[in-house]
Amino acid sequence: MKLVVKKQAWKVYLPKLASVGLFILLGGGAFMSRYRIGIDSQIDRCIPNYSVYLIDLKNQNIEKDKIYAFKANGLQPLFKDGTWMVKYLRAIPGDVVEVDPQMDVKVNDRTLASGLPLIMKIGGTEKSFVGKKKLMDDQYWVMGSSYTSFDSRYWGTIKQEQIIGRAYPIF
Repeated sequence: MKLVVKKQAWKVYLPKLASVGLFILLGGGAFMSRYRIGIDSQIDRCIPNYSVYLIDLKNQNIEKDKIYAFKANGLQPLFKDGTWMVKYLRAIPGDVVEVDPQMDVKVNDRTLASGLPLIMKIGGTEKSFVGKKKLMDDQYWVMGSSYTSFDSRYWGTIKQEQIIGRAYPIF
């Protein structure tokens, strides 16, 4: 079998190449205006089994138990303000969040986690974390699914303005 490659003149080839290049640029620009790729490079991830996320900047619809990307605020020295983080949104305004004396973390009486293993690392005491609170407007409770996730259990709620968008695990 003989393959014949017919060469095209530059006058014919160049417009085709420019069209394809323009299509790639416009498509890439449209994609980047809505989406970002987030990479979790930590060894101990807050959501095990996933390290790459597609973040939809335009999806601001808040749904409990979905994964969201948000900007850290007030978490120094561990994370600079503005650091992008990814966690499950576990409680919204009106929900009741409780840490009981056994260190069980509950939302509306449903246990979501047991234990606060990072208390010693951040210089706290178990007693200081025990309490019950109804979330007010613009208060959102986020948590990882890992036992050692550094999340709202330790630093409280985030605000709507911190939420970047919905995050979809890729791998």
